[in-house]
Amino acid sequence: MMNLLKIIAIVIFVSLMLETGFQVNRDRLLAILRDYSLLGRTFLANFILVPLYGVLLAQLFHLDRFIATGFLLMSIAPGGAGALITGGRRVGGSLGFAVSSVFLCGCFRF
Repeated sequence: MMNLLKIIAIVIFVSLMLETGFQVNRDRLLAILRDYSLLGRTFLANFILVPLYGVLLAQLFHLDRFIATGFLLMSIAPGGAGALITGGRRVGGSLGFAVSSVFLCGCFRF
């Protein structure tokens, strides 16, 4: 039963990612990838500022060791699918930017 649930979860996740990717046209995606200033700020936020804020907040609130570990792990993780939903699909957001930044940040994490 557990294997079936894992397979279903993977299928749903892949379907959602494909659906999001199909909503972005190639020209818009390439234009975003050529905007080095925007990508630089994205990387600065994802790799420097958010982890730094995570460390500072964990120290400020004197979190328990286990809670601080989970908190810091969340602060160093890229936005993932949540960034696509919150940043890319709301009014004024750019789905193309959300898709490209999640992809690039995920690639540089590994």
